[in-house]
Formats: sequence, C-alpha cells, structure tokens
Amino acid sequence: PINLFWERTPMFDKISFQDRLFMKYYAPRLEGYKVDEVSYFRKTYGGYPKFKGDKELKVLETVLTNESVCVSRWVNAEGKVKYTLVNVGRELPTRVRVEFEGDLAKHNGKYYFAPGQLMIFDEEGVL
Repeated sequence: PINLFWERTPMFDKISFQDRLFMKYYAPRLEGYKVDEVSYFRKTYGGYPKFKGDKELKVLETVLTNESVCVSRWVNAEGKVKYTLVNVGRELPTRVRVEFEGDLAKHNGKYYFAPGQLMIFDEEGVL
C-alpha cells in the first residue's frame, strides 16, 4: 500500500506492524515445521476440505458466533506436531472449544479469537 506519490499509506503501517508481530512471536514457534494438512471448520475456502476431526485434534466447535476457522497441522522432522487455528472471519470474534488427544490434550478448553487472529497449540503452550 503505497500511494500515487510513492508514500507509505496508513494501511502500509498496519500491515507492517502485523508482519513484525508475526516474525517476532509466531515465526520462531513454527521454525523447523512444515504444514502437513489444512482444512476449514464451517465454510471452506480454496478447495480445501472441511474439518472433520484429525489425528490429535478430535473436536473443534464454535461456542460464540459461527465464524469459519482455518485448521493447519504442522509436523517437524522428529514427528512432533503443532496446530494453528485462525478465525478467518473479518468482522466478528469467535470462541471455540477444542479437544486434543495425546501431548496436546493439556490445551483442551475454550479460546477467544479476534477476527483474523492466529493461535498456535504445541507442547510449549498456546500462543
């Protein structure tokens, strides 16, 4: 977002801020992991399948609004697993209930997501 006079716009500043937040907090947690599967809960996008339960993430349901959630499963070379969930709604927050099995079961519970918010679920915790 650069304007007609090659000046940065307010939108440029907002996107730049979000990129820096991602690189500082989220990117280090995903380093060394590759996306294994992507699906959507509720409305699907881009031809990806609808979420119907997974190897570790058995239950995902919305308990506040019915926004779609992007579910990504990440795996590293040692076979360790992480999940990222994103509220793909643009206007409404949502609250989801998740139930994991195995090492991630300690994160079973309900979580609020702002529009566009990403959360990482892994052995270290929830970010």
